[in-house]
Amino acid sequence: MNFFDCNAFFGLPALRPLAPVATAEDLLGEMDRAGVEQALVWHIAQHDGAPRIGNQLLAEAIAPHPRLMGCWTVLPNQAREFPPPDELFRQMQAARVVALRVFPNAHKFLRGLASYLSSAR
Repeated sequence: MNFFDCNAFFGLPALRPLAPVATAEDLLGEMDRAGVEQALVWHIAQHDGAPRIGNQLLAEAIAPHPRLMGCWTVLPNQAREFPPPDELFRQMQAARVVALRVFPNAHKFLRGLASYLSSAR
């Protein structure tokens, strides 16, 4: 049986409620121990720091590891921190990022992403 973890992260969080792993390589070791073949992963800096910086850290960390697929964090784009959706999706594909997530409470935003993502249509 092959297992796919759909919510794994690496990096050292500011608050450590669990036993975090620091690097993508450490995460792969834990996956091997638990019998997990592949995982959808994100970097704690996407939550605790700046999403764009965390996204870049994630992309660089998973590049040499085909067992890891990325999940980037986005924000409502009022400050134009992110490229237009078509460009964002191209960047995601190039970085082997297959999903997006939001942390509305942690990032303290009020408006949803509907208008940002709907502009891609």
